[in-house]
Amino acid sequence: MSLALSLPAVPVLAQEAETGTTPLAERETLAKGTTFRVLGQDVKGVTGIVVGQVVNVLVDEAGQPRAAVLDYGGFLGVGRRRIAVSWSVLRFTPEGIQLSLSRDQLKNFPEYKEGEAVQMALQPAAPPAARPASDAPAPAPAPAPAARSAAPSTPDAAVPKSPRSRPRAKTRRRSRHPPRRPAPARRNRRAWLPNAAGAASTG
Repeated sequence: MSLALSLPAVPVLAQEAETGTTPLAERETLAKGTTFRVLGQDVKGVTGIVVGQVVNVLVDEAGQPRAAVLDYGGFLGVGRRRIAVSWSVLRFTPEGIQLSLSRDQLKNFPEYKEGEAVQMALQPAAPPAARPASDAPAPAPAPAPAARSAAPSTPDAAVPKSPRSRPRAKTRRRSRHPPRRPAPARRNRRAWLPNAAGAASTG
């Protein structure tokens, strides 16, 4: 009895590689310290304390990273939850990965769930800047005061005076007691009495 062995066909790509028709991949060297390993790395908070670890990276259709999934919070592995944070809130330094959001800002943030719509944490919107004084609208000018009517320029003589403005004549008040009469002048008794000496001589 004879055994027939059938050998598998050699792939076409392998044949082309042997003939040298397929171009080889180019090489690029990345300097040491210019790249960072992301998965499994610790993430530090704003105070420099480790607050979580990167467990996954979410990219868009162009392959650009959009968000990082963190195993966040808890203490000694208890109470941790997974949340998605925007790639823009992460800073990559030689000292590690730093998150620019605090615990208070991520408090009660919705948890990341596989297969559902992703809600990622972003930086809070900055308050609107105050307008400079030069751009402020100028205040409306105050209305001009109403012009007063000019008084007629007539001489004082032509202006009639009211009866009350005329000076009253001074009236002499009458006394309740009658006026005293002057006393009669006293006569000198010596003037009308006859001279005693003359009378003696005439007798």
